[in-house]
Amino acid sequence: MDWSNPNTWFSLISAIGSLATFGGFVFFFLKDKQKEDTIRQLAGIADGQYKLLGALEKEVNALLRQNDILVSQLNELGNQTAAMQEANDLLRLESSKTDLTRINEIKPILKSGSGGGDSHRYEYHIHNNGKTAYNIRRGDVSPEVFADAIEIGSLEKGKEFRFGYSARDGNLSNVNADIELLFEDEDGNCYRQWFRIVNRSGRLDTRAIRIVKN
Repeated sequence: MDWSNPNTWFSLISAIGSLATFGGFVFFFLKDKQKEDTIRQLAGIADGQYKLLGALEKEVNALLRQNDILVSQLNELGNQTAAMQEANDLLRLESSKTDLTRINEIKPILKSGSGGGDSHRYEYHIHNNGKTAYNIRRGDVSPEVFADAIEIGSLEKGKEFRFGYSARDGNLSNVNADIELLFEDEDGNCYRQWFRIVNRSGRLDTRAIRIVKN
């Protein structure tokens, strides 16, 4: 090869250019192939994600349907509970009316009657104007007075009993005190009634209070 001939150099340069062009084609071909593989991989991932999203969407829709069913059931349960509460309230009201009627029919009515005494001791008659009273007893007593013990098994309508009290300091003239009387009706309902002492004389409260048991 005659290197002194310019055509030789042109031929060499032309060949090198052809090789470079071919190499460029090869490079871009390989590069495009890598891109294609990458795109194919990404497409595969995207397809998998799409399928996963589809499955999740189905699960979410199923859960939403279950939630709607649960909400409907809870609403129905709430309506049933409200209806049951209303029925119980009505039943309780009717029962209370029945109980109150029964209580009024069998309630003892204690009234204070005549009494007398002196500055040291007083005694009073206690009448029963209602139904039979049972287990009549003395409860709390103010510290200013001594009160007779009371233990009466039963006291029928129209009957009476007597009880007395005296001052601890021996003088009732200026004593103000309370004596608690407890009794029951025939059903065992318990009542409290206070005997009030003002300046030696005393009197029962006009009405007894029923003690409601828990």
